Amino acid sequence: MRSPPLLTFALMAVGVLGLLGLLAVTAARGRPIPAAGQPSVLVRHSPGFRLFAFLAALSLPVGLTILFTIYPPNRDETAYVLGAFVVVVPLTVALYWEAVRYYVYATAQGIEGRSPWRGARYFAWDDIREVTFNPAAGWFAFQAWDGDRIRVHWTAVGVKDLLHLVETHIPAAMVQKARPGWDRLGRPLPRPSNEPVLEARRPWRPGE
Repeated sequence: MRSPPLLTFALMAVGVLGLLGLLAVTAARGRPIPAAGQPSVLVRHSPGFRLFAFLAALSLPVGLTILFTIYPPNRDETAYVLGAFVVVVPLTVALYWEAVRYYVYATAQGIEGRSPWRGARYFAWDDIREVTFNPAAGWFAFQAWDGDRIRVHWTAVGVKDLLHLVETHIPAAMVQKARPGWDRLGRPLPRPSNEPVLEARRPWRPGE
């Protein structure tokens, strides 16, 4: 068994770190900064998710390299080794890109969202037709009149503050389909103005 080429592993780790750093710098460009004294919310993936994505993108490719160096595959297994890299590297880099590039920014005027795979989209509050929640995926969806959507995961940082802005600027009738999301975050859902209020009746007694 050959001794592991530590210098090779170190150089590879530095290269991966450089790539992740470049992605982080690129993702930060154009990201808004909440203004002091104004009602605004910047929603991003949680620090735990961003850390997990970083560690996965760094450790899995380097770990596979170390593993296949210590235990070299046979010639017949070379295709499987290459296949492992072809699958693992793009997936982990894509996960990290999702973690650092995604944001949703809301102000008193409207909401802006940027995903890793699409450009930024902006809806004024009056442009939003409906707010829904997918319990299985955990996403709030803000749908505009043209059918376009901005999605926000319920675990992201700043979601509760975002819902507060939503309650202020969107009629309650348009958020009723998102009730499971409000419940999941422990917030009472606003009642539509035309929703009847049910009152408890006095128990019936014989002779009345």
